[in-house]
Amino acid sequence: MGRTVMSNRIELSPRDREDAVRLLTLLLGEGGVEDQRRNVSLTHLARTILDARRRRAEIFNPTMFGEPAWELLLTLFVMDREGPRLTIGRLAEIGGIKLTTALRWLEYLEDQAFVQRERHPNDARTAFIELTDKARKALRVYLSGASVPIL
Repeated sequence: MGRTVMSNRIELSPRDREDAVRLLTLLLGEGGVEDQRRNVSLTHLARTILDARRRRAEIFNPTMFGEPAWELLLTLFVMDREGPRLTIGRLAEIGGIKLTTALRWLEYLEDQAFVQRERHPNDARTAFIELTDKARKALRVYLSGASVPIL
């Protein structure tokens, strides 16, 4: 009697494999528990800075404190650990930045090798945006040296 074997195997794209490695590295850590605690602490600090900046924008005229590139970098840093990949439109929305302003600053950040775009697999009109390793390292160095949150 012939027997059908069901495969539980899932085919992963190269991007899916990269995401799985990044997730497992975040969960298991390359540098152990202390590195993970430090990363969580830095993410928390970045989240605190973002929350304070948003509160400030609710009280004062937001145009007084325009730093869209910093807002984009901090948002990507936090979402790198806490959330899903972001499209450019969603990043602009979360950051409270006009899409045209976000696009202009993302182009600059891309030229500086702080962000990279990846085409959306199902929608040619948009792309995902993410931090580069260079940006992650720079943000970790910056946030590690911050004794008081700099808004």
